[in-house]
Amino acid sequence: MKKYEIIDNFLDPGYYNLITSVFLGTDAGVKWHYQDDMSGHDDGVKSQGFSHSVWYDNAQDSEYYPILLPMIERIKYMLGNNYCYRLVSFMTLQTGNKREFAHHVDMPGIKHNSVIYYLNDSDGDTCLYKEEKPLDSMERPSLDSLTLAERVQPKANRLLLFQGNHWHSSESPVVSPRRVIFNMNFGDAQI
Repeated sequence: MKKYEIIDNFLDPGYYNLITSVFLGTDAGVKWHYQDDMSGHDDGVKSQGFSHSVWYDNAQDSEYYPILLPMIERIKYMLGNNYCYRLVSFMTLQTGNKREFAHHVDMPGIKHNSVIYYLNDSDGDTCLYKEEKPLDSMERPSLDSLTLAERVQPKANRLLLFQGNHWHSSESPVVSPRRVIFNMNFGDAQI
């Protein structure tokens, strides 16, 4: 896989509409779980939002997993990976000022691919950095020491694939009321 790849209009319109009706619709049955702070910072400034775990620790964690299974299988095939390690939906709420969340690697110490699927148009970019985290490293470099490789704007039905050992971060939406994504991790080793 390339270091990163962006695919617009990833799902056919009918399937995309089904997923958004479940996760974004006014009658959506998804049980969102409140997150007091999604920023990953310890600076006292809170960025509230919600999460909904779909697949975690090699087990179904949501009744909506079967709806997303065709998408998961397609991504596994594209990446050439055998396992989906995790699929969590995040809804980040609008903030008064742009807030960059802490840079991170989703699964430190495990070789994996990271995937973000954007459910809605929004501001609140995803920032990908050129630097990689070595699998055996516990160090976290300062944000100032990282070099921005790409800013990816959330666009409905957009898929972002990247090597999971690359540092990345996201920003809170300032104009849009919410930024909703699926964060997924895939790999070849059973964990």
